[in-house]
Amino acid sequence: MSLFLFVGCDNQSENGDTYPTHRWSGETMGTVYRITIVDDTLESTALEKHIELAKQKVSAQLDAIIMSMSTYEAESEISVFNRLASNQCLVVSQDFINVLELSIKIHSASSGAFNPLVGPLVERWGFGHSNAAFVYPEPEEVARLLALTDISKLYVNTNSNSLCKAADIEVDFSAIAKGYAVDRVAAELSGLSINNYLVDIGGEVIVKGHNPQGDAWRLAIEKPVFRAGEIEQVVNLQDVAIATSGDYRNFFEYQGKRYSHTIDVRTGYPVQHNVASVSVIADTAAEADAWATALNVMPLEQIKPLAKAHQLAVFVISRDSAEESAKESAEESAEESAEESAKESA
Repeated sequence: MSLFLFVGCDNQSENGDTYPTHRWSGETMGTVYRITIVDDTLESTALEKHIELAKQKVSAQLDAIIMSMSTYEAESEISVFNRLASNQCLVVSQDFINVLELSIKIHSASSGAFNPLVGPLVERWGFGHSNAAFVYPEPEEVARLLALTDISKLYVNTNSNSLCKAADIEVDFSAIAKGYAVDRVAAELSGLSINNYLVDIGGEVIVKGHNPQGDAWRLAIEKPVFRAGEIEQVVNLQDVAIATSGDYRNFFEYQGKRYSHTIDVRTGYPVQHNVASVSVIADTAAEADAWATALNVMPLEQIKPLAKAHQLAVFVISRDSAEESAKESAEESAEESAEESAKESA
């Protein structure tokens, strides 16, 4: 899901920045990351000495998390663990333990809506690594895969930092790992006494201090429509993280019915509710990432009381409003095309 950074136009320098600003981006974890650092001393040389070191630390941190949590890396900790037989253990990194513990915490707080063992179900419903033709699963197969999402079969030996499995289960951190990576990158920047920055990995974002104009960071929540780049809401943020989860671009239709990539682990089937996207603002990007996924599993009537109980700042867009936005967008595109055709004919 996408969040867009807004930049004001009443600034001093030609590129719109009041304060000296450094930006860079790259690829990681199957997506794009971007980092913006703002120097509030108004002296570019004061921050430049940190930039190369920051880039090195960021790169090393991202590489470490990939080799810990990426299921696309055959020798990552998570891939090695997933290949283990039942009743075996693997010594894992502290990052892995941190993400697992937060996953278990949010699993409990969300009554199972967030579950780091959802991977086999995601794969079976056609949203994983396999390119095999989709065959609708029988109820017995769904029930068998549901049995592999029992989080009580996963436990940690804290004395040795070992992760153990009591059944043939597989861990999948795809709904929290990018958020955690954002937090780790942010910690590296703060450790260099960098006080103003934005870190974005695939739409999971954390901001600190002020933006290049000296104001709060302005981020736009995307409309949940197929055409990318349309804006639903702009939020001003400081010293918090935000993440969005939605299914408006990742779904398929089978025999006339729509199937979302968001799997309700409580049933084993793709969600069928009216929620198009959920954005969550939290202290950390890992929390925002995981909670956005958990809440996106739920219908609106379940989201509201849970968000209130856990004091979560949540922005929800229903499918009705998304479809209306898509209709308006299509009408606007048609009008624009008609106007262009009229101009060409004139």
